[in-house]
Amino acid sequence: MLYIHEIFKNMKSLILFLLVFVSADISFSQTRPILTAGLNHGTLNFPLGYATIADNGYRTGFYVGVNTDVELSHKTFLLFGLMYVQKGAKGEPGKAFHKELIMHYLNMPVLFNYRATKWINLYAGPEIGVLFDADINTTTGTVDADRYFQTFDLGLAAGFSVDLNKDLYVEARYIEGLTRLHEGLFKREGAPYDKTGRNRTVQVGLGYRIF
Repeated sequence: MLYIHEIFKNMKSLILFLLVFVSADISFSQTRPILTAGLNHGTLNFPLGYATIADNGYRTGFYVGVNTDVELSHKTFLLFGLMYVQKGAKGEPGKAFHKELIMHYLNMPVLFNYRATKWINLYAGPEIGVLFDADINTTTGTVDADRYFQTFDLGLAAGFSVDLNKDLYVEARYIEGLTRLHEGLFKREGAPYDKTGRNRTVQVGLGYRIF
């Protein structure tokens, strides 16, 4: 597991980025904080045809956090948030040495939100993540895998939400990872670096607008 001072050091850029948008929030408009939580269905995405001992399937975790949105116009908003996300993958029986990979992230989505109808919102944008713990469960025990993975993760998110009433909504989001996550754990000797895996996740959950 990473040491506490290393975690804070790696989070500096994320915190500064968040502060910029908090300032924008105060400057542009009145907003409502939004609590959000749901399921995260994720795996590691490898290039098609790449033979690796990391053959894996989807693993279901969860996410929880807080969002807010900045009104840009009557139909457009900038939505940003800070959330804990549990990602990872399940090992394919008979193919992978691991039973499951569990990765813990602090993520900040920054999404352009378009109000398509009175009840439906469409959104897309980048999502920045900081890994603060990773473990691999095998048939013989648990392996601390922090050192094998990149600390920062960048992805592109797209999704939609449907308002159930003025406070509560359901959301669905797809995030395609852009960052190569690891260099040595699942990589074949002599294989090019760009053959390493990236996060791929689908999220489904609820949001609740406070106040």
